[in-house]
Amino acid sequence: MSPCAFSSLALVAGLGVAPAAAADSPSSAWYSADTVAEQSVAFGQVTTSVGPAWDAATKELRILGRAAEELEIGVAMGGDRVPADLSEWALGVRRRINAAGLQAQKHVDLLGEDYDRVFRAAVDRAAAAHGGATECEAPPRKGPAVPGMAPPKPACPGTDVSAAIARDIDADAVLAAELAEIAGVPWPRAEVEPRSAAVIPVAGSARWVQLAPLARALWSDRLDARTDDLDRGLARLAPDGDLSDPAVLAQATELRRGYEAALAKDGERLLTALQGALGKGALKDLGDVGVCVNPPEFGGCAGEDVTDRALPLLKADRKLAKALAD
Repeated sequence: MSPCAFSSLALVAGLGVAPAAAADSPSSAWYSADTVAEQSVAFGQVTTSVGPAWDAATKELRILGRAAEELEIGVAMGGDRVPADLSEWALGVRRRINAAGLQAQKHVDLLGEDYDRVFRAAVDRAAAAHGGATECEAPPRKGPAVPGMAPPKPACPGTDVSAAIARDIDADAVLAAELAEIAGVPWPRAEVEPRSAAVIPVAGSARWVQLAPLARALWSDRLDARTDDLDRGLARLAPDGDLSDPAVLAQATELRRGYEAALAKDGERLLTALQGALGKGALKDLGDVGVCVNPPEFGGCAGEDVTDRALPLLKADRKLAKALAD
């Protein structure tokens, strides 16, 4: 659901406002929900504030989600070289970020419901002050008038009080207080306490290359194939994504274990090939390099991150490419 899932019609179809100066007769006053939404300053402020807040929240989640994927791949490819406590921590990171994504979606859903509720109530108050004005959406008139023929009867007979209702809801103190209360609810965030991981030595450990980006740079097709196999297997087990059935969950767990075991074998082969290539030719200047399974977003590893400098050299090394070729 997008941050603007509550459309102008949904949010305002029944907007109420503060008292009006003079009441129209019950049968003569009407309002258009769309017009009230277009002319209300309060409504405009809500619709323009929610979008940027949603964008900021989802941007942060995308960054952390990507880092969580890198952490997951790095830990899996590190295999037995990764301490058990780091593996457990990585699993907790993934769960917290997934939960934050669900919480952000729930938050924007509740925002839509709350804003719809308070605006509707405000419109009801304003409509009552205008002699019980009723909602009516007048369709636009089409085509030229026919000479000699009386104009069609308007779809919304009586007095249009939409503009007055818009002004009234903007002056409604109850609505203003409710909007401030809703806006004051903080957006959920993924809370991940960074930690520094130990470097997995290859030619040394004083410097390090991020393992997941390294694997993507040298073996992207292989990683994609592993992920595709897992996704297809999970889709066959649970086409709707529902893993609540214990038997289905057990099978899904086995699929993931198989995926992680395959990545561990890939990681062993990659690190062996890397060890054979480092210290030779163009890679000689990299020096005592190891790999880090923990992305910088979550604390990285102790020592110097040389990923940006090392990846172009590693990608261009023909012997390394040959060692990794199937």
